[in-house]
Amino acid sequence: LDATPAAGVSVEQVETALLALIADIIENGIGQDELERVKAQVIAGDVYNRDSMFHKAISKGSLAMLGFDISTNERYVASIKAVTAEQVQAVAKRYLVSKGMTVGVLHPEPDKSAEVAK
Repeated sequence: LDATPAAGVSVEQVETALLALIADIIENGIGQDELERVKAQVIAGDVYNRDSMFHKAISKGSLAMLGFDISTNERYVASIKAVTAEQVQAVAKRYLVSKGMTVGVLHPEPDKSAEVAK
């Protein structure tokens, strides 16, 4: 999970909100409408990425490096479509727990371009 705080929102507020969302998924699961919306976004992202030669190379190289057959890529969309709300909840219960959580906060470097222009 990742998030970028809006102006006036602290990192702590964002972390609290993310943890509350995770707790809600663990407790109540997700709705079918939300699941279908996310599936559509993931599939659209995959279709968009397939237009890129760079992504095609990275995808095939990653599969080969991990020992998977390249045809795995062709089954991706069908696999995404097959995901159920119950599976999402089960994965959240198993993996999205505080015991295994790592939180990282990245701060942008100051803009030094004004100093260079002087």
